[in-house]
Amino acid sequence: MGFYTFEKRKKLAIDAYQTLYEKWKLPIFANIARSEQTHMEAVGLLIDKYGLKDPVESKGVGEFTNPKFQDLYNKLVEESSKSIESALKIGAVIEEVDIIDLQKHLTETNKKDIKLVYGNLIKVRKTISWRLHQIWQSVELSIDNISVKRNMKKYQQKKALKRV
Repeated sequence: MGFYTFEKRKKLAIDAYQTLYEKWKLPIFANIARSEQTHMEAVGLLIDKYGLKDPVESKGVGEFTNPKFQDLYNKLVEESSKSIESALKIGAVIEEVDIIDLQKHLTETNKKDIKLVYGNLIKVRKTISWRLHQIWQSVELSIDNISVKRNMKKYQQKKALKRV
């Protein structure tokens, strides 16, 4: 069913997004952390329904008993602390990996309730990934106190067409 890895990765994502919000104060990171918590609770209901043990120990933000998850969290936070752009990219990577894993787990079960939850989570992950990419593309870069949009080339092309 993939619950064990999924739940541990949800904690990692929640913690990473909370940390990104604290660092960059972009509301999307706080929103995603709340969304991740809701998803973790939905999967938690399935874990309870099927009588499984919840794999997430209640640790503080950024604290994991599994060294692999601790190392991954540390690397994600280190990389995403370099710039807002890198933080948005890391967020998009988290979402894309979730989508791949959820699609895999979706094919591994025949239980309708699990398929429903995983299918809904895939839709949400795709929306979040799209939104992170959209924000990343519109981030303004500051070069010698001149604000330059990432999509300046498109703007210049449109402006040139208007002159013709």
